[in-house]
Amino acid sequence: MRQIFLQFFGILGVAAIAALMAKQFSTIPVEKEPICDPAKLKSGEICLATIQEIGISEVIWVDARSQDDWRKNGIRGSYWLSHEKFDVSLAEIAPRLIEGKPVVVYCNAIGCNTSIEIAERIKNYQLAKEVHALHGGWKTLLHAGLVKGNAEP
Repeated sequence: MRQIFLQFFGILGVAAIAALMAKQFSTIPVEKEPICDPAKLKSGEICLATIQEIGISEVIWVDARSQDDWRKNGIRGSYWLSHEKFDVSLAEIAPRLIEGKPVVVYCNAIGCNTSIEIAERIKNYQLAKEVHALHGGWKTLLHAGLVKGNAEP
């Protein structure tokens, strides 16, 4: 009888270890929501929480990612600008920019400086009173449920 209990608990132990190892190796890492600390923002950046206080629909969104990504999963109602076709695209959206709403530019994620560069270029034309780059970019919008798509656009 004692041998049966030892075998039972031995098998149970091996099964528990196997289950823990399977869980460890099968877990797909989930990307964390980008954290935005207003005190640590780069010059020209803005947190999504600040935009939400203004109102998501009260800003003009500019997507600085590839045109394909913008078409596939950009924020609804956004405009697309790139370095390559900047002047042409800017001329197309200029009437909207002069309406006076804050402009928020986003690229892929934290560390993507394209949004900051595009925001600076818009500022240089002085078409909008307020222009910011979204800290965390498209991934922040994804985590907030404002866009749909893959975690890696």
